[in-house]
Amino acid sequence: MAKVLFVFPDQYFLDFLCSYYEEYDFITDGITNGISVLSKVVNQVPDLLLIYKNVENFDLKGFLVKKRIMKKISHISIFLVGDFQPDEILEYKKEKVEAFISDPINLQALTDRLFKHFNRKPPQLKKSTPMLMDIHAKDEIIIVQIEANFDPEKLIILNYRIRCFCNHKEINSPRILLIFPSLYPETISTRNLELLFHFRHFEELKIHDKNIKVLTNNNDLINLLEQHSQFSGFEKVNNYYDGIQSLNLDFNKSNKIPISHLQVGSTCIFDLYDETGDIRIPALTVITTEMKDFLMENERFLTYYSDKSLDEIMNQSSHEAEEGGIKQSDKISADYEDLVNYSDHIETVNAKLSLFLRKLEGFSAVIISENAYYQEMIKGNLDMYLDIDIYSFEDELMEFMKRKRTILAFIDQNLTQDNPLKVLQKIRTFASRRQISVIILAKKITISELSHFKQFGTDYILLAPFDNHKILTKVFNALYLDRKSNE
Repeated sequence: MAKVLFVFPDQYFLDFLCSYYEEYDFITDGITNGISVLSKVVNQVPDLLLIYKNVENFDLKGFLVKKRIMKKISHISIFLVGDFQPDEILEYKKEKVEAFISDPINLQALTDRLFKHFNRKPPQLKKSTPMLMDIHAKDEIIIVQIEANFDPEKLIILNYRIRCFCNHKEINSPRILLIFPSLYPETISTRNLELLFHFRHFEELKIHDKNIKVLTNNNDLINLLEQHSQFSGFEKVNNYYDGIQSLNLDFNKSNKIPISHLQVGSTCIFDLYDETGDIRIPALTVITTEMKDFLMENERFLTYYSDKSLDEIMNQSSHEAEEGGIKQSDKISADYEDLVNYSDHIETVNAKLSLFLRKLEGFSAVIISENAYYQEMIKGNLDMYLDIDIYSFEDELMEFMKRKRTILAFIDQNLTQDNPLKVLQKIRTFASRRQISVIILAKKITISELSHFKQFGTDYILLAPFDNHKILTKVFNALYLDRKSNE
């Protein structure tokens, strides 16, 4: 198996990368200490180095020089991650850097590039319903909803996002409600549960079983959870409200109610517990004479967990209590925040875009530009999907494009050997938008210039500086929309 060494300053993201690509059968390791990079590379001799451009105490340029002259490691391929200026791209290319990855990292694009680099067949997109995931939080309570399937890669991303959120919010003991409305049985496995609940093993987090609640009616999942001691301690709840309320309890704010203080006909908006921790009176239950008499014989007091006073939670009519319960439910269901915003270093490509790009194999794109930065950035981001050619102005354009099976052309707005509008016009004399999409490369463009390009057959403009996401999105829009709108 191929060995990949990641050099990245963020330990959490480094752990994530290693776990994520182990699922794709790579041997992975990582390092955050720039001082030790060279010695680790010499000792391990990985097949590929993926290096973040800005690592503390790491002289990237000096490392590249040493790598070039050390025979043992000179052959190792390098991918660089970060934001790069045009002159940096050209300088690093001289040191045989093979790919420039934008930050945040587009996982699907990086995965495709790794598979292409190692001549491995890219993983097939699953034909089954993809794993649907929603993850958000309020205060220290994290709510995760997963439907359809368990997907190992997405479960690893889920854990990374929980970890980042807790780090940003300085939460040491999160409380987690997991909701599984529907799951196909074929992906309910011990291995996937281990990936799902990996957050319990992060050293900086202390998560007790009592602070993990599971809401599901899936018997296959319930049985598997109960069969394994590492999962059997999680409480199964019957509905969303109960799950949130039980996690919302502040066990540092317990209050005792003598049984004699319970009034027949009143209700309590909180669950009441006995000394062993069992619920004696569920929230919103009307207290009857029989109930109070029974409790008087067996208990001295009951406990509720809240900073509210006894008057606030007792002596309400059923109608008032129900209203109080509804208001409380509304309160705990409001103002959630999305955990996705806290994972800074990754972005995911939607399946539609990934599938579309993979179908481009065998077709070509041509770059009509003398700008080395434009050439390198486009080639670096697209050559795993398309054959990329640089147009020579000595060739006849139409014959060149036919020979190369061109479906996409990039035209530099600042050509020195020709007028970009004339080049676009030439393309449109023998190819419609449905046959060849055209993207204009520019540093800036006026409304008048844009109008001229639209008139001659394209409204797709890619403004420098480029990054992976910008290039892939623009290519998808150009190819997909041109063909869809001109059928």
